[in-house]
Amino acid sequence: MSRSTLSALLAATLVPALLTSSSLAAGQTPSPAPAGKVAEAARTDAANELPLALAPSKYPGSPQNFAFELRFSPYRPAVDTAAGLTGAPFSRTFGDNPRLMVAAEFDWQALRIRHFGSLGPGLTAGYASFARPAYFTGTNTASSQKTNFEVAPFLLQAVLRVDVLATDFGIPIVPYAKAGIGAGYWRAYGADGTTTANNKSAKGVSFGPSYALGGALLLDFLDRNTAASADEASGINNTYLFGEFWGAELSNFGSANAMHVGDRTFAAGLAFEF
Repeated sequence: MSRSTLSALLAATLVPALLTSSSLAAGQTPSPAPAGKVAEAARTDAANELPLALAPSKYPGSPQNFAFELRFSPYRPAVDTAAGLTGAPFSRTFGDNPRLMVAAEFDWQALRIRHFGSLGPGLTAGYASFARPAYFTGTNTASSQKTNFEVAPFLLQAVLRVDVLATDFGIPIVPYAKAGIGAGYWRAYGADGTTTANNKSAKGVSFGPSYALGGALLLDFLDRNTAASADEASGINNTYLFGEFWGAELSNFGSANAMHVGDRTFAAGLAFEF
């Protein structure tokens, strides 16, 4: 077979095949995106119902069921307000200035209300102590020994957090309210242990109602990527800085025979939802 004959045969075979492949390629359309994919602009954090402005850029978010608070308060038990008490023995012994109370709170967000917030029980435990030089009986002369007083409130409350501003509108503010009952353990003691008076130990427990009203600032909006990384690594959904007014009327519901170790004060601290 001559070279010219071979060239003619190849041209007759390959050219139609190439033209057919080109026409098929030109007529193809891109395959559709996999089912379930949505545009990035429409994505939300499904676990926490956060709008795009607050949602992590990649991580969808872990389940949210609990909250934890680390709390700090100025605290001064209302011992001198007890009914039938003469004078102000607590102020005379420890002064008028409050002391620092450190407390922790654990909440179970048992009920999640879509487009509103959460409701559930919370347990708070706190501790504060007072110490001043003891006075000799019947005098204003201080001794070398100290007299001490400690109080540890335990509060069981219903906690309502209204986070709709953050989840639906991108406003990083979460107001909340709490109400319940508390028990305050108290003890007066010195170098020799618990103080006694009239053959009775100066210690006990006082009960009464408790309440709080406050607001929390959602810190996730400061750095969404860091917040998403923390959620993925540790399960912490949200972090807050909060402040609140709270009170505990720990006087055995106004009994004249009870030590009133409650207070009306404020608290500030950090809160975490997980």
